[in-house]
Amino acid sequence: MNADQHLELLILGIAVATLALIVLAAAVAAHRRSGRPRPTIAAAPVSRSAPGRGRELGSIEHFARMLDRSRRLVAAEQRVGQELGTLRGAGWMVERNVITGAHRVPFILLGPGGLFVVCATDGAWTMHDLEALTAAGDELRAVWPHYHGPVVATICLAFDDAEPRSWHSPAVAGGWVVGIGQLATWLHARATDTGISPADIATLHAASGPHWQRKSVPRLPLVRNIG
Repeated sequence: MNADQHLELLILGIAVATLALIVLAAAVAAHRRSGRPRPTIAAAPVSRSAPGRGRELGSIEHFARMLDRSRRLVAAEQRVGQELGTLRGAGWMVERNVITGAHRVPFILLGPGGLFVVCATDGAWTMHDLEALTAAGDELRAVWPHYHGPVVATICLAFDDAEPRSWHSPAVAGGWVVGIGQLATWLHARATDTGISPADIATLHAASGPHWQRKSVPRLPLVRNIG
């Protein structure tokens, strides 16, 4: 292709582009003359019926569900605590909210059946709960090396009379799930020769205090804590 042919193609391209611009300008002018409004993206309507209605209710509902779960757990622990209170004076020691390393154990029972690590639930539970109780029981056994009796991970269904059932997993040697209506009877039936005697319970209870240490006045740390 020679130079003349290249020039002809360039002139043809310019002519086509010019024609396209003319057609586009004519279309725009015709649209304006028609009086039709230009399309816009409408903003979402804002309700003005009451203050604060513009907030997302979804986030409130999610937060409310979390609080509902917490309230049901508190109610479950109160119900189980009342039931376990009947064991006091019958050879059992009942401790609430025991901290073992990274775990808070709602209830620890010591008595003729041994040592029981107990949590309450409103009905929902998983094998992870039994695994956490088993880990807490291992920590308790580690700080009481002279105790050689059973340590039993137990979930109590606070609003159910379900029969006791044993559950196992690779991490749980023998955890139990018991309805509250069966709890006291089941505990008494698990008495064993390796359980904890009333004399040992009395000694443990006396040694457990609380012992208030008032030798020094608490002060803020010199270096700010992180986390």
